Amino acid sequence: MAEQNSKSKGKREAIWPGGVPKPLMPYSPAIKAGPWVFIAGQLASDFGPNGLAVECRDHPDTPYQSLAMRRQSAYILQNIKETCAAAGANFDDDSVRIYQWLVTTDQDRDGGTWVGDGFTITPYLEERDHFLTHDRPASTGMGVKNLLVKDTIVEVDVLLKTDTPKQQVALDVPKALAGYSQGLISGDWVFTAGEHATDFIGDIGRTDYNGPRSAIQLDARTPSELLWYGLPVKLQTQKLFEKLERNLETCGSSMKDVVHATIYYSHPKNLAEIEEAWIEWFPEDPPARTLIPYMGIGIRGCDPEIALIALKKDGLTKKQSIMADGVGAPIGHEPHAVKAGDLLFFSTQIAGDRNGLCAGGRRADEYPWYGLPARTQMNFILENVAKICEAAGTSIENICRRQAFHTDFDWFMESIDAWSRHFPKDPPCSTTLEIGGPLHVDGALFLLDLIGYCPD
Repeated sequence: MAEQNSKSKGKREAIWPGGVPKPLMPYSPAIKAGPWVFIAGQLASDFGPNGLAVECRDHPDTPYQSLAMRRQSAYILQNIKETCAAAGANFDDDSVRIYQWLVTTDQDRDGGTWVGDGFTITPYLEERDHFLTHDRPASTGMGVKNLLVKDTIVEVDVLLKTDTPKQQVALDVPKALAGYSQGLISGDWVFTAGEHATDFIGDIGRTDYNGPRSAIQLDARTPSELLWYGLPVKLQTQKLFEKLERNLETCGSSMKDVVHATIYYSHPKNLAEIEEAWIEWFPEDPPARTLIPYMGIGIRGCDPEIALIALKKDGLTKKQSIMADGVGAPIGHEPHAVKAGDLLFFSTQIAGDRNGLCAGGRRADEYPWYGLPARTQMNFILENVAKICEAAGTSIENICRRQAFHTDFDWFMESIDAWSRHFPKDPPCSTTLEIGGPLHVDGALFLLDLIGYCPD
């Protein structure tokens, strides 16, 4: 069936649902653009004086008799359901991609894996299953350092598509434990969940391998006794792409039809190995991609996790790489953005290029209290975004969604003030997370993952 969104494009509009707490910061709870609905990151907050919503707070006399994650998850998911309805969408029927961000402090920043002992997302999954009952969206769940409201531990944002029914595809790969769709089709579009180099079984109790206990596939890591040999992150990335290639083929797509890749990984020191594998798989015409470090990955030893958005091979929707005049060369092997149908997927937006940090992006050692580096960095990014939008035939006013990853929330207000000046009306929906640093551009304070809209 031909993709309908080419015939159903409409204006971009902000959605302000009644009965759902209004955010304190300058972003919209949801953006509707043609058949797409983008839901901002939802927190368990009523944005009142208490921060954490009253119904999510523990009673002071019984602090050990509740699960905070269960309470917060139920509150968040109900607000998402109501926000979807206000946008004319159905949370269960129309959601194609869901992002879950979980505060966990026990991450090994040097080794780059999520230690995670004693941490469980089961209460969240049990609450999720009350709201998402069939053909669940492709999913990513990541550990982060901090959220914007004190004592909140879960944040969720969602992408929905309303014009074509979605279909979960049974894939010939190890089945995920959390019950989400590893491959999902909606019209011309294919969404894969964040995948790992794992069989979801691990090697506990096996006798055919002498390495440390892990859930990584046996051929996707370097034997521990050969300490100076192998490139384990590159091997995992290669195995991941092999797995994702099978997923896409089953869904009627291919690696050539990928429009955007999100790569979650533990530490910038691993980027060189990821890049080598990336270039081998995408030697020409690579998709847009967002690179996000300092992620708590929920399977011990797995690094990175990769999620894809692609187009069906036989569909009418086509992709176009975008390179904009006046924007510095991308840091890695990627275009500035990829336009696919009525969406524009940006590669990592960060305040620099192959030559390093933008001018004015850091305070001079001799003048440590002078300058507004977060403002400068955000303005630099958004000037680039405006040029990329123009090259794609749209405008910066049509940005629909941002995910912002900060190294330090102390810079948040300065950056969001600069952001809001570019969007005086109907600002994009937003998710803002603290992840740690340094980033892969020395001195960068945050990076952005953006999606724009390209109406007729």
